[in-house]
Amino acid sequence: MFEFKRKFRSASHSGMYSVRGSELARTGNTNPQKIRCVVELLDDSEFIIDVDKNAKGTVLLNEVFRHLDIQEKHYFGLQYVSDSPDNMVGGAKEQWLQDDKIIRKQKKGTPPYIFYFCVRFFVSDPSKLVEDLTRYYFYLQIKRDILTGRLPCLYDTAAELSSYILQAELGDYDPKLHLDGYVSEFRFIPDQTDDFEERAAEFHKHHIGQTPADAEFNFLEVAKTLDLYGVDLHCAKDHDGTDLFLGVSALGLTVYHNKCKINFFPWSKIVKVCFKRKRFFIQIRPDWNEWTDNIIGFQMLTYRSCKNLWKVCVEYHSFYRTHYPKATEKRVLRMGSKYRYKGKTEYQAIEESRTHARPEPKIVRTLSRRYSKRSDSGTWSRSLRRLDLDREFEKDSMYGEKHAPPFHYASAPNSTEKLDRTNFKRSLSTSANVGATKSGLTPELQANGSTPQEGLITVRMEPDKEGRFGFNVQGGADINLPVIVSKIARGTPADLCMPQLQEGDEIIFINGQAMKGLIHQEIVDLIRSVSQSRSNTLILTIRPNVFAPNGSRSLDDSPVHTVSVEQYNAQELKHEKEVEAALVSKREKQQQRDCEGLKVSIEQLRENLESGDLLVYFQELYRKKPGMAMDDARKPENLPKNRYRDILPYDETRVKLFKGSDYINANFVNMEVPSHGIVLRYIAAQGPLEKTCGDFWQMIWEQESTLVIMLTTTMERGRVKCHQYWPEGEDTWTFGNLEVVCNKIRDFSPSYVYREMYVTDTTTLRSRVIIQLQYLAWPDHDVPDDATDFLEFVHSVRHYREGTSTPAVVHCSAGVGRSGVLMFIETAFGMIEGAEPVYPLELVRRMRDQRGSLIQTPGQFLFVCEATLKAYDDEVVRPLPIS
Repeated sequence: MFEFKRKFRSASHSGMYSVRGSELARTGNTNPQKIRCVVELLDDSEFIIDVDKNAKGTVLLNEVFRHLDIQEKHYFGLQYVSDSPDNMVGGAKEQWLQDDKIIRKQKKGTPPYIFYFCVRFFVSDPSKLVEDLTRYYFYLQIKRDILTGRLPCLYDTAAELSSYILQAELGDYDPKLHLDGYVSEFRFIPDQTDDFEERAAEFHKHHIGQTPADAEFNFLEVAKTLDLYGVDLHCAKDHDGTDLFLGVSALGLTVYHNKCKINFFPWSKIVKVCFKRKRFFIQIRPDWNEWTDNIIGFQMLTYRSCKNLWKVCVEYHSFYRTHYPKATEKRVLRMGSKYRYKGKTEYQAIEESRTHARPEPKIVRTLSRRYSKRSDSGTWSRSLRRLDLDREFEKDSMYGEKHAPPFHYASAPNSTEKLDRTNFKRSLSTSANVGATKSGLTPELQANGSTPQEGLITVRMEPDKEGRFGFNVQGGADINLPVIVSKIARGTPADLCMPQLQEGDEIIFINGQAMKGLIHQEIVDLIRSVSQSRSNTLILTIRPNVFAPNGSRSLDDSPVHTVSVEQYNAQELKHEKEVEAALVSKREKQQQRDCEGLKVSIEQLRENLESGDLLVYFQELYRKKPGMAMDDARKPENLPKNRYRDILPYDETRVKLFKGSDYINANFVNMEVPSHGIVLRYIAAQGPLEKTCGDFWQMIWEQESTLVIMLTTTMERGRVKCHQYWPEGEDTWTFGNLEVVCNKIRDFSPSYVYREMYVTDTTTLRSRVIIQLQYLAWPDHDVPDDATDFLEFVHSVRHYREGTSTPAVVHCSAGVGRSGVLMFIETAFGMIEGAEPVYPLELVRRMRDQRGSLIQTPGQFLFVCEATLKAYDDEVVRPLPIS
């Protein structure tokens, strides 16, 4: 044996190849105890690092945060494409790296491991972010999402956002430098047009003086108003098999169908979310007239996608709705998943950023990639490598594209259609394995083309390497339309087969099975099953040129009937109307039930007022919520800032200033109107003292409030109720770095005054218009005899806060009595419009849970009850009809 080895080694025809050594050389890592990780950053650069092979995710995350110098790190995460077969289907392909698990046990396969740095939790308000560096990375993420079509927006909104990108990268508009067509060197949206670029250039001209940080901040201010901002979409089906999207956000769960929002479940109405196999369930808190909870179920494609949706719900609710993550209970026997969110919540992230302030870090901004201007055909050459990577992450690229109507960017109203021949509505169109990989022609495919019947042609094709044929179909028995080839991708088997498949061809048979009687989804599933079968040849029997793009053709032109665009769209419209009518009927019945509940609650309110029971219950209600501390307000340095000793803010909900002393006597008060899916946001504050006027304006500026509601005069019965904190005439008052000028004063009625003030931050040169509405007709130590004027004033408040998402500042003298009255009545208006039952004691309890003593006296409580009855009886506000 020994001699054999010697002969083998000395033989001239022997050899040795180190497989492991070659693998290590390819990855660039020669240490077997290390694994190489490549992180794609938001500016298209790469961060490469070798970590221990047993390192957990937190090691890699901390290295990335250290490399980027990010302090507000809890909003970000690392995403990777799962190689597991279970995750490749159903929209769960991309996964978040968990910090408490070993990296190589999450990311299967061999190194190097590819990760993508992304925003994981979108902050509800960008002003909550302390550092411009953090806002810059949010800006890069949203800019990328808009470019790839993952964040759709309206035409003008997209143009405005693009103009802020131009301002951030090019600076102020200069006609000598920025010649016609300069915007075409940038890519902002999919299918960018000349009209869009001209619109973006017009917006750019109005941003003179904004620094890159200012432009990025304004970019985020606009982006946060988008419907899908911070929404994580998941494909699902209802019990009827209808394709839906479930969107998880900071506010709750939203259901979309055909790109329209059809239902919304706020977190406050959700009792529990759970899943079992492929079924996802939402348990809804019952209304006043229901005895049991409502349970709504959705069907997911796979168990993995169902569990992924459930985990996202757990994470979003914990991050946005709790102050501290709930500790996992240790049980001997536990049913179901043990997963709980263990990271920091938004509240903790904000508090941590404020308590660990540091000098503003230096930002190294990366410019967008430039492109050559359009060619004569109006198109550009594609060279954006990262765009292709992002499309790999699109959720509708696999499950969404095949099983649900994808979201598309809303282009300009006057933009022309790319293909008149395929002007089909995407709400009913489903992709059938569209691919882009070129497939060679085989002799078998070249030999097809037989005609089994007169006017019919047989087309054969095989899928490409990714199992795709490369064409879309539309129609089916469910919409009473023929099965038509609606789109063919270039360079795919459908495009290269001979005879060639054409858009507008009608499919009669697929592998011998007739299309008659099959619904659209069954047809798509049949095509997909062929690509996955052992003999994966697709045999189509087609009737060519059935779809007539320019109207119906005569029977002489074809031996069979043809279908025009008008006929096809008319049938689709009829089907859509039938579906819409069914939804409206269902909603009308629900509204009738809701209106009955509202009517019953109004009658109960009337009876309890007449009997006096309601007033007794109000006086028994706690003025301050038990367990709520007010320690910050009682600190020696803060006591002089309180107008009254007994009216203090809760520590948990008080407004905190960002600069200097963080104390001001004010609380956040949020009143939810579930039927509208909105939250009326207030800041209830005391009337400013002479020495707290600067704090008052600082609070307005930092919270980005644009509406101030004043419910007192400065003097009542010879006593100062509120110091005048605004200038008059042409005076300019300065509070720290804020300058305030009063531009307009109008007396719309004897009961209230409208003032428009212009506030400028002298350090950043940012300006904002603040509207103040002052109610003058409230008698001192009493309530109005007639609620008519005050109800009119509430209507004006609702008008001026319409379309805003920032809190309205409400103050009287103490910030609890008249302020509580206004918040109560505005909330009651919203509930009546939504046909929700109004229970006054419940509303007062909700308000006092956030600021003590709101609606201070029994007289004020009787006033709001009588005003609510008057608004309902006189139809000052009424339930809104179903849109």
